[in-house]
Amino acid sequence: MLCQYATLYGGFLIFHLRKNYILTPIFRSNKMSKNISKEALKNVVESLPNYIKKKNESFLITLRVKPNAKKTSIYFNQDKEVLNINIQEQPVNNQSNVAIIGYFSDILNLKKRDISIVSGLKSRDKVLMVSNISLDDLNNKIEENVE
Repeated sequence: MLCQYATLYGGFLIFHLRKNYILTPIFRSNKMSKNISKEALKNVVESLPNYIKKKNESFLITLRVKPNAKKTSIYFNQDKEVLNINIQEQPVNNQSNVAIIGYFSDILNLKKRDISIVSGLKSRDKVLMVSNISLDDLNNKIEENVE
């Protein structure tokens, strides 16, 4: 079982797997440093999926685009390093980039201004910046739409 990420909730460490969750109690020793803040502990415990990186208050999603597909859809590769997306539009005159932003704004229920392409405007490998969403919402909505 490959753990996608873990969260800390009410004294329990929750490991999020592909379809299941594992709930594990956290045991604190008396020797644990009191200088560790809850936020620092949460950052250590919480790990992101390989294709998502956190930058300030936003998230960066690594994409591999395949234009001219029959239908627009997203799926993972074998090791989940990259989120693959099939796009119906052609990679001409920025059509596929506009379609990618529109597709992600639909599945994430965000406004188009909250999503931007920060790298790879003329490449198949792109980096998408998504803001105004939590990690749990982002990951859940992507998982719901993966084929």
